Amino acid sequence: MKPLSDILKQFKSSASVQLLELDLKDIQEDFKNIKRYLKQRLSVCDIEKTKAMEEILSMRKSIDDYLNRLEKELYTDLESKHLDMKTKMKNLRHQIKQHAIHIDQRQEEFFKMKQYANELQMYVGLREIEKSVSEARQYIDGLQTRGYLNEENIEVDISSTIKSIVQEDIQLFGKICISSRPYTLQLKAGRRDQAQYLASNYPGMEQIKPLFIRTLKIPENMISLQICACVILPDGKFGILDFTGKRLLLFSNEGIFMREVMKFERNPWNLCFVKDNTVAVALGLAGRTLLVDGRYRRK
Repeated sequence: MKPLSDILKQFKSSASVQLLELDLKDIQEDFKNIKRYLKQRLSVCDIEKTKAMEEILSMRKSIDDYLNRLEKELYTDLESKHLDMKTKMKNLRHQIKQHAIHIDQRQEEFFKMKQYANELQMYVGLREIEKSVSEARQYIDGLQTRGYLNEENIEVDISSTIKSIVQEDIQLFGKICISSRPYTLQLKAGRRDQAQYLASNYPGMEQIKPLFIRTLKIPENMISLQICACVILPDGKFGILDFTGKRLLLFSNEGIFMREVMKFERNPWNLCFVKDNTVAVALGLAGRTLLVDGRYRRK
């Protein structure tokens, strides 16, 4: 467990602050997109209602007064379902608006903390903001998983019997159906309650100052050595990648050749440090990357 003094060092520039800032922007964008989406769906709902009514009216011209009662019942059903849909979407849109306002407030608090808060205040204040972001993300996820954003469409299904002939035993003019399909709205993926990462950022290129440290002593029998990559392991040893010889060579802390770690079937192009004494070697034309332990062999 790191002491609090270490955690608070450069906290404002930590990855946690940057990730939270991105999360806030993503949440805000999601709420804006959802509000626009629901507004559009309300318009589509009205258009579909109009289309359904036009279809009903066109069919009404071919039937007699006996169907007036059934027509009225169908209109009532249409109005009821249409009202239910609009009410549900308006209520949902109102909830979205409230959540969006809350996130906007958190966004304003976040910017104020970045400008005026000290490190400790920033550390404490972020907990509440992270909680709000997590709750907002869970709310959005709930909208998706519970089908609240699914597209419900008003459709009218005119009875086939009515279309063919008017009969006294017809009991239905048609029925109003609400079809549902997955929403087309694209939302941000978001993080899922990730732990806060408090490690300091790596220095940028402008902060790195080159310094001559060691000269590697190449054996005389390695005259064809073509170095294409080099890495320093945690224990101070050097890993050298020989493109021509298709091999990984190991040198000591003093730059003295120790041994050939591994011979490759294809020419290696590059290598990078992974962890402990493990490096990753890219075999370009082979389209593969190998994990190699500098102390032993390929993993």
